[in-house]
Amino acid sequence: LGLVIEWRDPVYDPMQPALFVPLAAEEGLDGLPAEPLPSGFLVHRLEQSRPVRTGRMEYFDGPVLGVLAWVTEVTDQVEPAAVE
Repeated sequence: LGLVIEWRDPVYDPMQPALFVPLAAEEGLDGLPAEPLPSGFLVHRLEQSRPVRTGRMEYFDGPVLGVLAWVTEVTDQVEPAAVE
């Protein structure tokens, strides 16, 4: 089983002027603040590949991310359609 997951955390640089994305305020919903745009993203990546057994829970662990996966067997056989 191979697993690749990325989590992107927004980073806001206090030295750069904030750019703001107008929310629904322009669409007639007053009172909502504008949301600042991040200056970049901190990417956390979990990439693992290893043999697993079906019918059990497997745990993939990284420094920031963790995944619990229930492993089941997948068949490529197609069930015949019911004839009416």
